Amino acid sequence: MYSWCNYAEYAGKIGPTLFGYEVGIGDIIDSIMAFFTLISLILLWYSIVEMKRDRDAAYRPSLLMNPIEYTITWNDKGEEEWLSSSKPQKEGSVNILEDGKVHVSLEIPVILFREDGLETISIVNVGVGAAKNIVFRWNRNNIDSLQKQLLEIDSSRKDFCSVDKNITFTINKHIVAADMPKDYRLMYMLADAKQTYTIPIPTSYTILIHEIFKAAKEKEKDTIAHFTLEIEYTDVQGKR
Repeated sequence: MYSWCNYAEYAGKIGPTLFGYEVGIGDIIDSIMAFFTLISLILLWYSIVEMKRDRDAAYRPSLLMNPIEYTITWNDKGEEEWLSSSKPQKEGSVNILEDGKVHVSLEIPVILFREDGLETISIVNVGVGAAKNIVFRWNRNNIDSLQKQLLEIDSSRKDFCSVDKNITFTINKHIVAADMPKDYRLMYMLADAKQTYTIPIPTSYTILIHEIFKAAKEKEKDTIAHFTLEIEYTDVQGKR
């Protein structure tokens, strides 16, 4: 049988225990130091991450489109000034085939738009860093989206637009042909809105947007035309 003195002497020899293992004062001090070292490493890592974020923010560009406002007007025939002032080209041909038959293609008034630019938008870099290797790319679904918006307002316009090698429209017995939307590239844009870059809106978009608004007015409906311009660029560090 152990007396209280014997138990105290035994406990003093083995010291405190943790999970069945003997733990000395030195072990406790080492554990506390390891804990504070871990906390210090976490704080150091967090500080480095914040410094990296601040550095990236100092180089980060931010490209925005300036708001635009314009008025659409048209005459009794529904023709806008750009259409009524354009001179259509008449294209037709007569071919004699091998069997002696004559093939005639009718002359149809065609208005060709080889370059965009009926309307433009302005892009400005309001960020604190310059932008490089900029690509302005029109979303491939824009034409389909605008056509869908037009048909939602006026379902009779299903033959208004057709897409092949180029985009053609049937407007008051005229065929209006426009090139497919193309990408635009720019080497750099300065920061803090020091530079503005203007790009033309594709003529096909302009025609569809105007028809959407004209149809909405005739049907007394409120609408807004949506299309997407994708902008790809990097900062001076080469980060997208």
